[in-house]
Amino acid sequence: MRTQLGLLKNATAFALYVDDALRGDLTDPSTQQLLERPVVVRPSGVTYSRATVEHILAHAHALDRPPVCPQSGLVIEGYVPNTALETILSRHTFQSQG
Repeated sequence: MRTQLGLLKNATAFALYVDDALRGDLTDPSTQQLLERPVVVRPSGVTYSRATVEHILAHAHALDRPPVCPQSGLVIEGYVPNTALETILSRHTFQSQG
């Protein structure tokens, strides 16, 4: 019985660790908030929330400068939805509600 309780504690601790690690991977690197409508910027391949990228683009446009990816320093040529990450985010959000 003691061994089973020890294994259960370890499994629970591991599950919490995985959740914390996953939460970090689902975070916008610019805002440190959970990603919303994730998009991948080209050519750097970094994923941000769509609102973050739109803010970067608007700010650069207002300054009449090319938009730059904060993580890589590369000029942003465009962005596309990160549908795989959006699916993972949906599952994570659903699991965290239960």
